Amino acid sequence: MSRLLPVPEDPREWSDDHILYYLQAAGEDLPGNLVVGDACLQRALTSDSHTRTRNVVEESNRESLYPVLATEATNADVGSSAGGEQPKFLATLLPEAGGGGETSISIGNRSAASARRDVIVKFSPPREQTAGARWADLLACEWIAHQVLAEQGLAREGARLLDAGNRRFLEVPRFDRTSRGGRLGTVSLSALHPEADSYGIARAWERSSLALEESGLIDTTTRRTIQQLHAFADLIGNTDRHCGNLSFWLTSDLPFALAPVYDMLPMHWAP
Repeated sequence: MSRLLPVPEDPREWSDDHILYYLQAAGEDLPGNLVVGDACLQRALTSDSHTRTRNVVEESNRESLYPVLATEATNADVGSSAGGEQPKFLATLLPEAGGGGETSISIGNRSAASARRDVIVKFSPPREQTAGARWADLLACEWIAHQVLAEQGLAREGARLLDAGNRRFLEVPRFDRTSRGGRLGTVSLSALHPEADSYGIARAWERSSLALEESGLIDTTTRRTIQQLHAFADLIGNTDRHCGNLSFWLTSDLPFALAPVYDMLPMHWAP
């Protein structure tokens, strides 16, 4: 990204001006519902931009296209793929235009294929690699954790696993998008309570929930839910509970409600 825009190579070194510059230049499909600047808004509204940024894929073509998109995301500059430490990509799934089925392993809610879905797709390295096999297992673990949380209404339903092109893919519905392409506002814990980063990963969620409740930004029920998620993460070995991995619905009224959980997996066993 630093080769395309006048910003430092490491996003952690960006100033507020750098962030604003990036939002205007390439912020048409970021998390949440904010679009900065008229030019960015026009790109977000045009069908060409929509196709380019979200990788429109028919359900029947996932097996052939996902490996290609994974290779592109792996080779992309920092900032070109969806956020996070592990490579991933965004896609918009459309119902199948006509028959045909998949020969690969596909696990999850197939009823979701009847409507358009905006998803984040995480993927393993090639599985013949030692790290690839481990990440494939971790994606399966993440899918299981997601299903457990979805049953309790804490994660969005519809996550699916797919094995294709010697990789494993985990497809997770975007909770900040609607089936008609609308956008829903979200804010991360890191943005809502910047001091949380100083608490350390082990206690960031727990301590931040107390501070947010005291300030009136969340209610007691939400604070208790966050503490339950903290305990769940401990039990499954999720050692990557940083403040970007917990979000809230951004509305005009307080208190803020907790958004669906994401990136919940046993990172203790990551290679």
